[in-house]
Amino acid sequence: MNDITLNITVSEGKLIFKALVELPFKLVFELIGNINQQTNAQQRNNESDEIVLKLNKREIEIIKEALVEQPFKMVFSIFEKISKVESI
Repeated sequence: MNDITLNITVSEGKLIFKALVELPFKLVFELIGNINQQTNAQQRNNESDEIVLKLNKREIEIIKEALVEQPFKMVFSIFEKISKVESI
């Protein structure tokens, strides 16, 4: 599968984690591990607030499914970013 590059802030990453833990473990455990691994590698190497995630289409769908259950005002910016990368 082709990877999709999603640029998010650390705060947005925390919101994604918060949303993902509400879904069944079987559905999200690999995705949480993947995001955690990428985030930790990037945060060790720089002080930037930006995280660049390489995700496949299915992982993006799971994230969207999780975010739908969160208050829209909190997750709007993430949906906006996902929408932009999906249209590329």
